[in-house]
Amino acid sequence: MWRSDHEFRDEAWAALRGRPLRYVLSSIIAGVRPSALNPGGVVTVAELVTQLRAEGFVFAGRPSKIISDALRWEVRRGRVERLERGVYRWVGAPQSTRSRIQRRVRAVRRWLEWAVVEGRIMRSAEPVFGVALRSPFGLAPP
Repeated sequence: MWRSDHEFRDEAWAALRGRPLRYVLSSIIAGVRPSALNPGGVVTVAELVTQLRAEGFVFAGRPSKIISDALRWEVRRGRVERLERGVYRWVGAPQSTRSRIQRRVRAVRRWLEWAVVEGRIMRSAEPVFGVALRSPFGLAPP
């Protein structure tokens, strides 16, 4: 049985891609601080997938591929450093860039919470495959 376009649309709004995905990933990586257990302050793609799923975001495709593609852009911008395959570390960004990233990440997370409360999407740890995506930034904030 095929699902209606309306059902796909609502579920797809929780899927990240493009700039919102890059900003959420940058925010997570920037929040990883060096510690006794993690002296380099590094994060793996698997940890990023787990974190995003825990927050309620879904992926339209293979999560590791989507994340590594998004981080390639951040590596080129000099904000993130790729240490080895699937391992990244925050390098830094100007204060204005960090502020913009944090503001947009808060907007994405607020939208996700609003969509769950309104019943537009269900929180799920399962990825959604083959779904057309829409950016949450196009939506009116709650």
